[in-house]
Amino acid sequence: MSSVPTGGNMWKNIIIGIFTTVAAYAIIHFTGITGGEKSEDKIIKEATEKAWASANQYINYANDKFQTLACFSCDEQEMKKEMIRELDIYSGSLKNIKAEKNVDDKLLSAIDRIIQQFTDEKLLYQVFFDSLTLLKDLPLDKQSEISNSMQGRFLEKISVLQTKDTSEISNYLHDINKQHKTSLKLEMPKLVFDSTALVGKWRIGCTFDIAFYKDYTLLWTESGNEFPGKWKLTDKNLHINLENGQQFDFILIQLSHKLLIYVNKENGTLLSGCYQ
Repeated sequence: MSSVPTGGNMWKNIIIGIFTTVAAYAIIHFTGITGGEKSEDKIIKEATEKAWASANQYINYANDKFQTLACFSCDEQEMKKEMIRELDIYSGSLKNIKAEKNVDDKLLSAIDRIIQQFTDEKLLYQVFFDSLTLLKDLPLDKQSEISNSMQGRFLEKISVLQTKDTSEISNYLHDINKQHKTSLKLEMPKLVFDSTALVGKWRIGCTFDIAFYKDYTLLWTESGNEFPGKWKLTDKNLHINLENGQQFDFILIQLSHKLLIYVNKENGTLLSGCYQ
């Protein structure tokens, strides 16, 4: 008896063979997607999310360093060296992130923007701290007058630079989120305000000390002289009334158990205080 299929049996075997092949391919293909192997889109998405988490962290490190710089040293040249050194370190770390595989090209462009921002900030910090050093040769009244305007210009330049770069970075992140269905965003550190943290001794602007006591009295110490007085904190408004008749009003924009930043309502001077 012949073993070669004939007629209907032959077509039946061909159809069964085709069906079996297609079914096997479908099973293998489906298993590959849902099993151990990831799709290219998913690999890019995960690598991009991881890269941005690291990049955003370095942005926050730089902002934190600026806020606490006065607590690092009261020597302007030491402050400058520390800030520039930190910005160089952050830039190097960002370049390492760029070397990671499978990161979306637009995120790499966003990281380039951050590196350029750090480079531009280095020049601003260098000029600012060098100018502060030169001020020491001027009379005290001139120092106060010039430093206030100089500080205002410096903060304005920093703000303009960061605002411009933040806008560009946000545009990149918007495109990435749309393409990869991610939720990347620029997470800037929030200013902290804890009213209970004021009581204690603070070194203000490397110039004078203020000790705030629980009974709402204070002791202002400057150039070896002591000035007792009283203080009152309403929301974020700090009022100081010294016994010699001097009064000061400040707006607190940062207050934690280690750092105080306030703005003088009269002249707009921004100073930082370090908890002692």
